[in-house]
Amino acid sequence: MNQLKFVIYTFLSLLTLTTISSCNKDDVNVKNLKSDSSIELRTNSLGSYSVENGRIKFPTIEDYQQTVTYLQSATDAQLVSFRNTISTETAAKAYTSFVDLVDDENMTNAQIETIEQQYSSKVKISINGEGDKEVYIKYAINPEITNLNGEYQVGQTVIKQAGTKLISITNPTLVDPSTVNETTTTNGTNGVYVTETVLAISPPCCPTSDSKTLEYNDGKRKRVRASYQLVNTTQVFNNPADGRWKLVLPELTVDAVGEHHRRRCFIFCWWSGSKTSMQHDWNINISHSLAGVANPIIINRTQSNGNTSEIRFTNGFRGNPISILTSFPIDFVIEVCVNSVYQRVIANNRTVTITCN
Repeated sequence: MNQLKFVIYTFLSLLTLTTISSCNKDDVNVKNLKSDSSIELRTNSLGSYSVENGRIKFPTIEDYQQTVTYLQSATDAQLVSFRNTISTETAAKAYTSFVDLVDDENMTNAQIETIEQQYSSKVKISINGEGDKEVYIKYAINPEITNLNGEYQVGQTVIKQAGTKLISITNPTLVDPSTVNETTTTNGTNGVYVTETVLAISPPCCPTSDSKTLEYNDGKRKRVRASYQLVNTTQVFNNPADGRWKLVLPELTVDAVGEHHRRRCFIFCWWSGSKTSMQHDWNINISHSLAGVANPIIINRTQSNGNTSEIRFTNGFRGNPISILTSFPIDFVIEVCVNSVYQRVIANNRTVTITCN
């Protein structure tokens, strides 16, 4: 099997590896940090959380994991309820609000332009090859809990998305999260750990991301699109049992999306969500090793939604936590190979298929 290898942190010596390997796991007093290798291993309730300093904060790693797992398998109604409950604006909340606003046939040019200006810092708006405008969610990793600064908090640790990096700030009183950006690098002394989310790929292994689009016309120009992305979402937290140690939680996340759009022309042409009854089938086969623990995964799932413009499926695959000394940044290898991904989106009897093997 072809393998994809990437390095998360640097400067690990053989002595450091020996120290980590011989660490007594009983000293790491954290519950339920086990590998989640099956889609059936899901909880049906949110963990505890609050909103502080404009970001969602989870008191423990367990509460964070429980909430993320719940949201990844939540129904549309449950997601709407969660968004309405939280007092801060998240990436997902802003994106769905924008799509709902522009999904109106009676809007004028001026109204569309006003909405675009209001949301210019809350969503990503780009121009495609035909000169049409398209909108994307601002932060794709954990968008339901990530605020518009790209942040959420677990215990004392602030997690921030900046460009293609996922940055763990374990001492936000020492390092102001607002000063962290896409140029930030790992600095164990200051408690800053950087994960590059984009995975490198070596042929002939299947790509870690793909997208297919089919356009059609039923009186109005429309399209269906299926896409997926596999990203490295490894994070570093403070060890609640001993502040001198950190917990590295190796994680991979697959995000698969089915979308239905229609093309609307004002002063410009705009691809926006078009609500319809959709079905999205996922067949994902991933083989990976996290921190030396083999974890092959096969997911088969069919999800149907009525009167919607998007169906999203997200699942995280976690390895066992690795405990490290604050003064020792860690370097470990995660091996991944996506054997095959097949997706189908049905909207007005239109189908898009993505296959990798």
